Amino acid sequence: MAQSDRDKWNSRYLSSMKGMPNPPVSLLAHQQYLIEGSLLDVASGEGAVSLHVASLANMKVTAIDVSHIALDTLTNLAAQSGVSINTQCLDLDELSEVANLGQFNNISIFRYKPSIALFQQLATLLSSNGCLILSTFNIKHSQTASFPERLSLKDHEFLNVDSRLSLVSYQQSACAPFTDTYVFKKI
Repeated sequence: MAQSDRDKWNSRYLSSMKGMPNPPVSLLAHQQYLIEGSLLDVASGEGAVSLHVASLANMKVTAIDVSHIALDTLTNLAAQSGVSINTQCLDLDELSEVANLGQFNNISIFRYKPSIALFQQLATLLSSNGCLILSTFNIKHSQTASFPERLSLKDHEFLNVDSRLSLVSYQQSACAPFTDTYVFKKI
């Protein structure tokens, strides 16, 4: 990722409101698939997913994002909430950085479209029987909200990307904002 991308996200988070974020609806609808242990929150931003999951019993959370401003906000919100979250600022295009994160029982990717290479690297980090949830904007959102098509999921785009992952659930939202949500288990 170019430095300008990191600067763009730092600037966006610097100017955003600093309140307690609500967990995504698709996380709440699918959290029963999470297994006890650990969660890696990919492209966490200010931590809507991380904060919610860290509040669950027996869950250790690591949040990664390109923006140190977002992660600083997440650290402050975690302290206010009385939860502990490990944060790491890294470039998700640098797969070697991602490869060194360790093993996780769960991985979440919300409002971010990973490259196929990143998705496959994340599958490597997932423990046996672990859960990976991917939920982000789809092509219909791109068409109705002037959202970049390159950042939008195509229909069924991640269904057969990695043979180590078995699909448990796939949903397309029926109303705006239009998203696709995948839940995988590692076999």
